Amino acid sequence: MRLTHSGFTLIEVMIVISIIAILSAIALPKYKTYANRTKFVEVTASVGVVKSSIDVCYQTRGYYSLQNCNSFSKIGLVKNGLIAAPYVNDVDILIDGTITANTISTDGFNAETFILSPTPSSSTLIWKVSSTSSCIAAGFC
Repeated sequence: MRLTHSGFTLIEVMIVISIIAILSAIALPKYKTYANRTKFVEVTASVGVVKSSIDVCYQTRGYYSLQNCNSFSKIGLVKNGLIAAPYVNDVDILIDGTITANTISTDGFNAETFILSPTPSSSTLIWKVSSTSSCIAAGFC
């Protein structure tokens, strides 16, 4: 009577382990970038609140001038409330209406900047991400 053995040989197990290792090496960096982009949404959301407020100010009480809507007090927001998001370090409005936001230096962020610049167009503003935003090179925005 002959016994038959069933199961995997050592070579088969090693091949499966190496395939899993290769797939993990490909997937983990992609997942980390995806997770960091998800965290960066908090920064864009904080900037979105400021952007919307500047738009409303510009159209209703700004008399189509950005100088009337270039500070938190002029647009009716409190700056400290915008920094409550865990990954947002600072949000500022420059004198020309440009909005800058900085992330904290942790969890995959190297103090990334997100800069939105307005361009007046008749009775509205056209917003564009500035090419000097470091989040572009990092792949977050």
